[in-house]
Amino acid sequence: MTIAGHTEDDGLTRYAALARQILDAAEAEGWPTGHRLAEPRLAERLSVSRTPVRKALELLERCGLARRSEKGGLELAAEPGSPGFDRSRLPGSATEEFARTLVAEHFAGLVGEQITQAELAARYGLPRAAALEVLEALRRDGVVERSEGHHWLFTPGLVDDASFAESTRYRILIEPAALAEPGFSPNPNRLEALRRQHAAVLAEDPSVPPRLGELMELDAEFHAFLGDSSGNRFLAAAIRQHTELRRVGEYHRQAMRDRVHEVFAEHLAILDAIAAGDLAGAAARLKAHLEAGLDRRPAFDKVRALAFRRLTRR
Repeated sequence: MTIAGHTEDDGLTRYAALARQILDAAEAEGWPTGHRLAEPRLAERLSVSRTPVRKALELLERCGLARRSEKGGLELAAEPGSPGFDRSRLPGSATEEFARTLVAEHFAGLVGEQITQAELAARYGLPRAAALEVLEALRRDGVVERSEGHHWLFTPGLVDDASFAESTRYRILIEPAALAEPGFSPNPNRLEALRRQHAAVLAEDPSVPPRLGELMELDAEFHAFLGDSSGNRFLAAAIRQHTELRRVGEYHRQAMRDRVHEVFAEHLAILDAIAAGDLAGAAARLKAHLEAGLDRRPAFDKVRALAFRRLTRR
Protein backbone atom coordinates (compact mmCIF):
# COMPACT_ATOMS: atom_id res chain seq x y z
CA MET A 1 0.00 0.00 0.00
CA THR A 2 1.01 3.65 -0.33
CA ILE A 3 1.19 5.72 2.87
CA ALA A 4 1.83 9.45 2.44
CA GLY A 5 4.43 8.93 -0.25
CA HIS A 6 5.83 5.67 1.13
CA THR A 7 5.20 2.43 -0.72
CA GLU A 8 5.14 -0.41 1.75
CA ASP A 9 3.58 -3.83 2.02
CA ASP A 10 1.33 -4.33 5.07
CA GLY A 11 2.71 -7.79 5.72
CA LEU A 12 6.34 -6.69 5.44
CA THR A 13 5.74 -3.98 8.04
CA ARG A 14 4.26 -6.48 10.48
CA TYR A 15 6.95 -9.10 9.88
CA ALA A 16 9.73 -6.54 10.27
CA ALA A 17 8.22 -5.50 13.61
CA LEU A 18 8.11 -9.13 14.75
CA ALA A 19 11.67 -9.65 13.54
CA ARG A 20 12.79 -6.72 15.71
CA GLN A 21 11.01 -8.23 18.70
CA ILE A 22 12.89 -11.49 18.13
CA LEU A 23 16.17 -9.53 18.06
CA ASP A 24 15.08 -7.74 21.25
CA ALA A 25 14.68 -11.12 22.94
CA ALA A 26 18.10 -12.22 21.67
CA GLU A 27 19.69 -9.12 23.20
CA ALA A 28 17.78 -9.32 26.47
CA GLU A 29 18.69 -12.97 27.05
CA GLY A 30 22.11 -13.00 25.40
CA TRP A 31 21.36 -15.74 22.87
CA PRO A 32 24.58 -17.13 21.36
CA THR A 33 25.31 -17.67 17.68
CA GLY A 34 23.47 -20.82 16.65
CA HIS A 35 20.62 -20.36 19.13
CA ARG A 36 17.62 -22.28 17.76
CA LEU A 37 14.76 -20.04 16.62
CA ALA A 38 11.81 -22.34 17.31
CA GLU A 39 8.53 -21.14 15.80
CA PRO A 40 6.21 -22.52 18.53
CA ARG A 41 8.24 -20.98 21.36
CA LEU A 42 8.54 -17.61 19.62
CA ALA A 43 4.83 -17.57 18.73
CA GLU A 44 3.95 -18.14 22.38
CA ARG A 45 6.42 -15.49 23.52
CA LEU A 46 5.15 -12.86 21.06
CA SER A 47 1.47 -13.82 21.48
CA VAL A 48 0.91 -14.39 17.77
CA SER A 49 0.25 -17.42 15.55
CA ARG A 50 3.05 -19.42 13.99
CA THR A 51 2.46 -18.09 10.46
CA PRO A 52 3.63 -14.48 11.08
CA VAL A 53 6.55 -15.81 13.15
CA ARG A 54 7.56 -17.99 10.20
CA LYS A 55 7.45 -14.94 7.91
CA ALA A 56 9.49 -12.89 10.39
CA LEU A 57 12.11 -15.64 10.57
CA GLU A 58 12.24 -15.82 6.78
CA LEU A 59 12.85 -12.06 6.74
CA LEU A 60 15.66 -12.46 9.28
CA GLU A 61 17.18 -15.15 7.07
CA ARG A 62 16.98 -12.94 3.95
CA CYS A 63 18.71 -10.16 5.90
CA GLY A 64 21.48 -12.49 7.07
CA LEU A 65 20.43 -12.38 10.73
CA ALA A 66 19.24 -16.00 10.78
CA ARG A 67 20.54 -19.06 8.95
CA ARG A 68 19.55 -22.65 8.25
CA SER A 69 20.62 -25.14 10.89
CA GLU A 70 22.14 -28.50 10.04
CA LYS A 71 19.42 -30.04 12.24
CA GLY A 72 16.66 -28.25 10.37
CA GLY A 73 14.90 -24.98 11.04
CA LEU A 74 16.55 -21.65 11.60
CA GLU A 75 19.11 -20.44 14.11
CA LEU A 76 20.60 -17.08 15.08
CA ALA A 77 23.39 -16.19 12.64
CA ALA A 78 25.28 -13.83 14.96
CA GLU A 79 25.12 -13.11 18.66
CA PRO A 80 24.14 -9.70 20.05
CA GLY A 81 27.07 -7.30 20.15
CA SER A 82 28.88 -8.89 17.22
CA PRO A 83 29.28 -7.09 13.86
CA GLY A 84 26.91 -9.57 12.22
CA PHE A 85 24.07 -8.64 14.57
CA ASP A 86 23.11 -5.60 12.53
CA ARG A 87 19.51 -4.41 12.91
CA SER A 88 19.91 -1.90 10.08
CA ARG A 89 19.65 -4.79 7.61
CA LEU A 90 15.93 -5.01 8.34
CA PRO A 91 13.60 -2.89 6.21
CA GLY A 92 12.45 0.37 7.74
CA SER A 93 8.90 0.91 8.91
CA ALA A 94 6.57 3.70 7.83
CA THR A 95 4.66 2.97 11.03
CA GLU A 96 7.65 4.16 13.05
CA GLU A 97 7.94 7.32 10.95
CA PHE A 98 4.31 8.27 11.49
CA ALA A 99 4.51 7.41 15.18
CA ARG A 100 7.51 9.72 15.58
CA THR A 101 5.71 12.48 13.66
CA LEU A 102 2.63 12.18 15.86
CA VAL A 103 4.73 12.43 19.02
CA ALA A 104 6.55 15.47 17.64
CA GLU A 105 3.28 17.17 16.69
CA HIS A 106 1.87 16.52 20.14
CA PHE A 107 5.00 18.00 21.72
CA ALA A 108 4.74 21.07 19.46
CA GLY A 109 1.11 21.63 20.44
CA LEU A 110 -0.29 20.71 17.03
CA VAL A 111 -2.12 17.66 18.42
CA GLY A 112 -4.09 17.67 21.66
CA GLU A 113 -4.00 15.30 24.62
CA GLN A 114 -6.20 12.72 22.91
CA ILE A 115 -6.83 11.44 19.40
CA THR A 116 -9.00 8.81 17.73
CA GLN A 117 -8.02 6.25 15.13
CA ALA A 118 -10.28 8.01 12.62
CA GLU A 119 -8.71 11.41 13.34
CA LEU A 120 -5.21 9.99 12.94
CA ALA A 121 -6.16 8.30 9.65
CA ALA A 122 -7.61 11.56 8.32
CA ARG A 123 -4.65 13.66 9.52
CA TYR A 124 -2.03 11.61 7.67
CA GLY A 125 -4.15 10.13 4.88
CA LEU A 126 -3.76 6.62 6.27
CA PRO A 127 -6.01 3.58 5.99
CA ARG A 128 -7.68 2.95 9.36
CA ALA A 129 -5.72 -0.28 9.83
CA ALA A 130 -2.43 1.59 9.34
CA ALA A 131 -3.53 4.28 11.81
CA LEU A 132 -4.22 1.57 14.37
CA GLU A 133 -0.72 0.16 13.82
CA VAL A 134 0.74 3.58 14.65
CA LEU A 135 -1.30 3.83 17.86
CA GLU A 136 -0.45 0.28 18.91
CA ALA A 137 3.26 0.95 18.33
CA LEU A 138 3.04 4.01 20.59
CA ARG A 139 1.07 2.05 23.18
CA ARG A 140 3.86 -0.55 23.34
CA ASP A 141 6.33 2.28 23.95
CA GLY A 142 4.16 3.69 26.74
CA VAL A 143 3.39 6.92 24.85
CA VAL A 144 -0.38 6.50 24.51
CA GLU A 145 -3.05 4.40 26.18
CA ARG A 146 -6.59 3.42 25.24
CA SER A 147 -9.39 5.42 26.81
CA GLU A 148 -13.13 4.86 26.87
CA GLY A 149 -14.84 4.92 23.52
CA HIS A 150 -12.58 5.46 20.52
CA HIS A 151 -10.06 7.81 22.11
CA TRP A 152 -6.39 7.27 22.78
CA LEU A 153 -4.74 9.43 25.46
CA PHE A 154 -1.14 10.60 25.54
CA THR A 155 0.57 9.49 28.74
CA PRO A 156 2.74 11.91 30.77
CA GLY A 157 5.94 12.47 28.81
CA LEU A 158 8.89 14.83 28.60
CA VAL A 159 6.87 18.00 28.00
CA ASP A 160 8.33 20.50 30.50
CA ASP A 161 11.08 21.04 33.08
CA ALA A 162 9.10 19.34 35.86
CA SER A 163 8.51 16.15 33.86
CA PHE A 164 12.17 16.05 32.76
CA ALA A 165 13.29 16.35 36.40
CA GLU A 166 10.89 13.58 37.43
CA SER A 167 12.16 11.37 34.63
CA THR A 168 15.78 11.99 35.62
CA ARG A 169 15.14 11.23 39.32
CA TYR A 170 13.38 8.01 38.29
CA ARG A 171 16.33 7.00 36.11
CA ILE A 172 18.77 7.78 38.96
CA LEU A 173 16.79 5.38 41.13
CA ILE A 174 16.71 2.44 38.71
CA GLU A 175 19.68 2.59 36.32
CA PRO A 176 22.60 2.64 38.82
CA ALA A 177 20.67 0.01 40.80
CA ALA A 178 21.02 -2.34 37.83
CA LEU A 179 24.80 -2.36 38.29
CA ALA A 180 24.39 -3.19 41.99
CA GLU A 181 22.31 -6.32 41.33
CA PRO A 182 24.00 -9.54 42.54
CA GLY A 183 23.27 -11.14 39.17
CA PHE A 184 24.80 -8.36 37.08
CA SER A 185 26.60 -10.14 34.25
CA PRO A 186 27.22 -8.28 30.97
CA ASN A 187 27.50 -10.20 27.72
CA PRO A 188 31.18 -9.64 26.81
CA ASN A 189 30.58 -9.44 23.06
CA ARG A 190 27.77 -6.93 23.49
CA LEU A 191 29.92 -4.90 25.89
CA GLU A 192 32.87 -4.77 23.49
CA ALA A 193 30.62 -3.89 20.56
CA LEU A 194 29.19 -0.95 22.50
CA ARG A 195 32.68 0.25 23.44
CA ARG A 196 33.77 0.12 19.78
CA GLN A 197 30.65 1.94 18.61
CA HIS A 198 31.06 4.69 21.21
CA ALA A 199 34.74 5.12 20.38
CA ALA A 200 33.83 5.44 16.69
CA VAL A 201 31.30 8.21 17.48
CA LEU A 202 33.90 10.13 19.47
CA ALA A 203 36.42 9.81 16.63
CA GLU A 204 34.10 11.45 14.08
CA ASP A 205 34.69 14.96 12.76
CA PRO A 206 32.75 17.32 15.10
CA SER A 207 32.13 19.73 12.22
CA VAL A 208 29.97 17.13 10.45
CA PRO A 209 26.27 17.20 11.49
CA PRO A 210 25.48 14.22 13.75
CA ARG A 211 23.39 11.31 12.46
CA LEU A 212 20.74 11.71 15.12
CA GLY A 213 18.71 8.65 14.26
CA GLU A 214 21.69 6.31 14.62
CA LEU A 215 22.95 8.08 17.74
CA MET A 216 19.58 7.83 19.47
CA GLU A 217 19.46 4.11 18.71
CA LEU A 218 22.96 3.68 20.17
CA ASP A 219 21.97 5.70 23.24
CA ALA A 220 18.91 3.48 23.73
CA GLU A 221 21.02 0.34 23.29
CA PHE A 222 23.51 1.55 25.93
CA HIS A 223 20.83 2.06 28.57
CA ALA A 224 18.97 -1.15 27.65
CA PHE A 225 22.27 -3.03 27.97
CA LEU A 226 22.60 -1.94 31.60
CA GLY A 227 19.15 -3.24 32.45
CA ASP A 228 19.53 -6.47 30.49
CA SER A 229 22.86 -7.18 32.21
CA SER A 230 21.36 -6.80 35.69
CA GLY A 231 19.82 -10.25 35.75
CA ASN A 232 16.68 -8.64 37.20
CA ARG A 233 13.79 -8.90 34.75
CA PHE A 234 11.80 -6.14 36.47
CA LEU A 235 14.65 -3.64 36.34
CA ALA A 236 15.37 -4.60 32.74
CA ALA A 237 11.74 -4.06 31.72
CA ALA A 238 11.48 -0.72 33.55
CA ILE A 239 14.68 0.62 31.98
CA ARG A 240 13.67 -0.51 28.49
CA GLN A 241 10.19 0.98 28.78
CA HIS A 242 11.42 4.37 29.96
CA THR A 243 14.23 4.38 27.42
CA GLU A 244 11.70 3.83 24.62
CA LEU A 245 9.57 6.67 25.98
CA ARG A 246 12.60 8.98 25.75
CA ARG A 247 13.78 7.64 22.38
CA VAL A 248 10.59 8.52 20.49
CA GLY A 249 10.34 11.99 22.03
CA GLU A 250 11.13 15.19 20.12
CA TYR A 251 12.85 16.74 23.16
CA HIS A 252 15.36 13.92 23.55
CA ARG A 253 16.30 14.27 19.87
CA GLN A 254 17.14 17.98 20.30
CA ALA A 255 18.95 17.38 23.59
CA MET A 256 21.09 14.73 21.89
CA ARG A 257 21.94 17.10 19.02
CA ASP A 258 23.46 19.66 21.41
CA ARG A 259 25.67 17.33 23.46
CA VAL A 260 26.74 14.31 21.43
CA HIS A 261 30.40 14.34 22.53
CA GLU A 262 29.67 14.69 26.26
CA VAL A 263 27.00 11.97 26.27
CA PHE A 264 29.04 9.37 24.44
CA ALA A 265 32.28 10.16 26.27
CA GLU A 266 30.47 9.58 29.57
CA HIS A 267 28.88 6.40 28.22
CA LEU A 268 32.29 5.08 27.17
CA ALA A 269 33.79 5.81 30.60
CA ILE A 270 30.96 3.80 32.18
CA LEU A 271 31.47 0.91 29.76
CA ASP A 272 35.24 0.97 30.41
CA ALA A 273 34.61 0.75 34.16
CA ILE A 274 32.28 -2.23 33.65
CA ALA A 275 34.88 -3.93 31.45
CA ALA A 276 37.47 -3.39 34.21
CA GLY A 277 35.14 -4.97 36.79
CA ASP A 278 34.68 -1.68 38.66
CA LEU A 279 30.89 -1.80 39.01
CA ALA A 280 30.80 0.65 41.91
CA GLY A 281 32.79 3.15 39.86
CA ALA A 282 30.54 2.54 36.85
CA ALA A 283 27.43 3.15 38.96
CA ALA A 284 28.90 6.40 40.34
CA ARG A 285 29.75 7.58 36.82
CA LEU A 286 26.27 6.67 35.63
CA LYS A 287 24.63 8.64 38.43
CA ALA A 288 26.82 11.65 37.63
CA HIS A 289 25.97 11.28 33.93
CA LEU A 290 22.24 11.35 34.65
CA GLU A 291 22.54 14.29 37.06
CA ALA A 292 24.58 16.26 34.50
CA GLY A 293 21.70 15.95 32.06
CA LEU A 294 19.64 18.24 34.27
CA ASP A 295 22.18 21.04 33.98
CA ARG A 296 22.83 20.89 30.24
CA ARG A 297 19.35 20.29 28.87
CA PRO A 298 18.05 22.79 26.31
CA ALA A 299 15.10 25.00 27.21
CA PHE A 300 11.77 23.29 26.55
CA ASP A 301 10.21 26.43 25.06
CA LYS A 302 13.06 26.69 22.57
CA VAL A 303 12.80 23.05 21.52
CA ARG A 304 9.00 23.28 21.25
CA ALA A 305 9.29 26.40 19.06
CA LEU A 306 11.85 24.68 16.82
CA ALA A 307 9.59 21.63 16.50
CA PHE A 308 6.60 23.82 15.67
CA ARG A 309 8.50 25.67 12.92
CA ARG A 310 9.86 22.45 11.43
CA LEU A 311 6.47 20.73 11.39
CA THR A 312 4.54 23.68 9.98
CA ARG A 313 7.12 24.62 7.34
CA ARG A 314 5.77 24.40 3.81
